[in-house]
Amino acid sequence: MITLPPRWRVALHYGALSGIGSFLIFIAIYLKGSNPLGIASWLGAWIPIVFICIATKYYRDRILGGFITYGNAFMIGVLTVFCASVLFALLIYIFGVFTNEAFIQVHIQETLANLDESKMFIGSKLYKETLERVENMTLGEAIYQDLFSKMVGGVIIALITAAYYRRKPDHQL
Repeated sequence: MITLPPRWRVALHYGALSGIGSFLIFIAIYLKGSNPLGIASWLGAWIPIVFICIATKYYRDRILGGFITYGNAFMIGVLTVFCASVLFALLIYIFGVFTNEAFIQVHIQETLANLDESKMFIGSKLYKETLERVENMTLGEAIYQDLFSKMVGGVIIALITAAYYRRKPDHQL
């Protein structure tokens, strides 16, 4: 049997909870009739933040005995958001396969409407390239974009939580 290091066990546990929580928000937005990959998806932005904080604090207090370096705190946050993002992307992919990618068409239409509103701010060449890319968007591309944005946001949150939860032993202050 393979035993994972404590860092990975904590990250997988809280990352899975975060990914499932984010997916439940995704489903709620979808059932409401909105675009679950669009602006409404920000309703679930708090979920990864909460679980990164919980994972970092748990790892510091329960695994490392109350002390954690900035690097270890940052790493547990990044691993947690990585696990959450990958699970979320996998769940969206499975959902997309079973719903015949219906939500992707809604996402494409909303993105096209937003692109038309920003037409005057970008050049015509960039507009045409973006328009073509959006019109031909696949389920995989939409999931990849969401995965990437969640990872970037998660790394930023991990940087902040690492600074907040960092704690050295009293004799090293």
